[in-house]
Amino acid sequence: MGEDWERKTQKAYKRLLEDSRGRLEPAPLFLGPEEQITLYPCQLVAEDLSVSAGRRLTLLRHSKLARIAVLDGNRVIGSVSGDAVRDLRKLFETHARRAPGVIAVEVASATPGSVHFEVRALARRSGKSRTPRK
Repeated sequence: MGEDWERKTQKAYKRLLEDSRGRLEPAPLFLGPEEQITLYPCQLVAEDLSVSAGRRLTLLRHSKLARIAVLDGNRVIGSVSGDAVRDLRKLFETHARRAPGVIAVEVASATPGSVHFEVRALARRSGKSRTPRK
């Protein structure tokens, strides 16, 4: 009876380790080279809005089925749709432990007067700011 209990306990422990393996893997500190150079097409929600290259924005995933919103501060200024959504969902899942459903991006290209622009994911900063306080 003691051997049977020990075998069952070991089996349960192995199953517990296998189930929790995905949660125990460390989150990546930085974006990979492919993630840093990939451009994602976006569209402004209103024609009177504009963005310029180099501007920092945020991507927000509302839910798994919804479009991905482009935020400037707390205002929704655009959205991502089409094939880019599938790629961005993978990126959200990869970096979900840091800030679930949020990715910092930078406008890579924007044509004045157009509602279309492209963004690229920003590399994540590690640690706190090194700027000394005065």
